[in-house]
Amino acid sequence: MIRFFFIFAGLMTLIGTPASAGNEMSGARAMNLAIEAYDGGDLKTAITAWHRAAGLGNTKAMTFLANAYLTGEGTAPDATAAFRWYRRAAERGDMVGQLNLGDMLAEGTATERDPVSAYVWLGLAARQGNEWAAERQREVAANLSGADLSVAKQRFLAWRPRTL
Repeated sequence: MIRFFFIFAGLMTLIGTPASAGNEMSGARAMNLAIEAYDGGDLKTAITAWHRAAGLGNTKAMTFLANAYLTGEGTAPDATAAFRWYRRAAERGDMVGQLNLGDMLAEGTATERDPVSAYVWLGLAARQGNEWAAERQREVAANLSGADLSVAKQRFLAWRPRTL
């Protein structure tokens, strides 16, 4: 029991304390901790550190978390949590988040199918140079009505990244 307390206390020191305590870990430092933990096989610490970095706005941490929840690596599988993390990253302009969110919307994974939104998110990832997203967007477009495709194109053109 005492050993657990010291391990827990040491982990909490690495992860940081609330900003009000004046000892906040930076998003970059939390991300580095997560990657080191992941590479070392310590998935629990990686998930915790990704949560910290994602909470500080790191979109790469958001996509790592989403991947972990989608695959169940280091945590219980939770497609709904994966969808939420991909959306947060996508809304902030992250290409991986946009690609995966678009695909989940196209397939109806953890959400209702929404091909109009799928078109938008896949298009945003394609605009950043992802060829797979461009191909997937064309597939989605082929199944949209003319009116839905028009709405999707308008939403795509009007999209702006969200800030924290």
